[in-house]
Amino acid sequence: MFAIIHMSPAVLPSHFLMGLALGWLRLRTASLVPSMLVHAAWNLTVLLQEGLLAGW
Repeated sequence: MFAIIHMSPAVLPSHFLMGLALGWLRLRTASLVPSMLVHAAWNLTVLLQEGLLAGW
């Protein structure tokens, strides 16, 4: 579901794996917070990479 919501075939594999990892982390820790932190770190990494490529 995580991958499908992002609506881009190009990112489907990575987002599918990320969804599995975040779901596993949620089950393993019995808390949503670690998954939220990993998701935020992932988003920050993507933003920084895109910014550096764009020449910030």
